[in-house]
Amino acid sequence: MPCAAQFFAERSAEHNLARGKWEKAYGQLIKLKAKDSANAVVDFLLSQYYLQVGNRARQLDSANQFLKKSALNFQNASQKVRDRWKRFPLDSTQLQQTRARIDSMAFQRAADFNTVGGYEFFLFEYAGAAQEQLATELLHEVAYVNALRLNTSHAFYTYLQSYPGASRYADARMHYEKLLYQEQTVDKRL
Repeated sequence: MPCAAQFFAERSAEHNLARGKWEKAYGQLIKLKAKDSANAVVDFLLSQYYLQVGNRARQLDSANQFLKKSALNFQNASQKVRDRWKRFPLDSTQLQQTRARIDSMAFQRAADFNTVGGYEFFLFEYAGAAQEQLATELLHEVAYVNALRLNTSHAFYTYLQSYPGASRYADARMHYEKLLYQEQTVDKRL
């Protein structure tokens, strides 16, 4: 089979993505996925579909899932199949660059929300991202501020149990002990 014909359907879907024909591209990709569920090129194109600005179906987490599938399929494929996919072109460098782009967008989303849940989601779904250390530090800081707002021994106890390696651990422990003492001596007796 000539090289140009090998990826006709994939290239057609890619062309429709570039032209903003979302539904048509999606339909083509779903048909291709049904024919070969281990096709890394199709999974990569589905990740691109979910990343496209202007696409009403744009969804970062779906893009992430399809990119993970693409990378796994690429890694598990034989060298012969990987060489064929490289002619699309799809290679490990392109997968890594897209991974970095998605991770960056996901971190920015977590930072925009600036909540414990947002950072926890990022750390779980985007484990290994370049921003992992910063997200952990910001998670600890947001959790500490939340404990300060509540200003109860229970809030600081929960913080201490949840984030034993946090940079604010000593401060949280001090607040916890002070508040616990106040709560236990409210009736002026020990």
